[in-house]
Amino acid sequence: CMVTRSIFASISEIIEILITGLCMKYLLFLLLLIPQLGYCDIQPIKLTENSIGTMPIKVKDDISLQKVRQYFPNYLVQHEIRMGDSPDFHAFIVSTYEGEELFFFISYINTPEDYEKGVVKLDELIVVSPHIRDQFGISPGMPLEVANTRRSSLTFGEGHMDFYFGGGKIWYMVSVTVPEGQLINQQTVTKLNPMIDKLSWPSPWWN
Repeated sequence: CMVTRSIFASISEIIEILITGLCMKYLLFLLLLIPQLGYCDIQPIKLTENSIGTMPIKVKDDISLQKVRQYFPNYLVQHEIRMGDSPDFHAFIVSTYEGEELFFFISYINTPEDYEKGVVKLDELIVVSPHIRDQFGISPGMPLEVANTRRSSLTFGEGHMDFYFGGGKIWYMVSVTVPEGQLINQQTVTKLNPMIDKLSWPSPWWN
């Protein structure tokens, strides 16, 4: 009888160990699966002339940290004061939680009082991630020829530090390097076929 009880006890322990092991495996599987399910619920963000994702955009609309977070709850939204070859500006930055910056809203600072404002006016929007496409299917990181193929009669110009192609409210910023003294015009830049650095709305950035 003692032997029988011992055998049954051992079998029970083995079953308990197996069940515990299976539960841990299923638990681990669920922990890995849940973030993926959440990611699938995040809709791709597209830039159009009138919206970014589900957020309507219009020049001089009110923009704030709270408003941007409302439209992009699945992303990290931060506010910074940035500087450049322009007046300082409020930047409302939308990034992934892995640290990839996707795009940012700009509101230029024109008076000392503007630095302290929490709600400001929207001036520009800059897309920097290849994961964000515009209404023509064009994104940063694509060669310029894609934009020339998908859109006709793009306007060309030279900005302060780069060049731009585009029209309407969506523009493509590119950088090129040419030998000193070589003429740089639309034909030269088009032939070089540089990668698109950024998308700019509603006009070329820093133009």
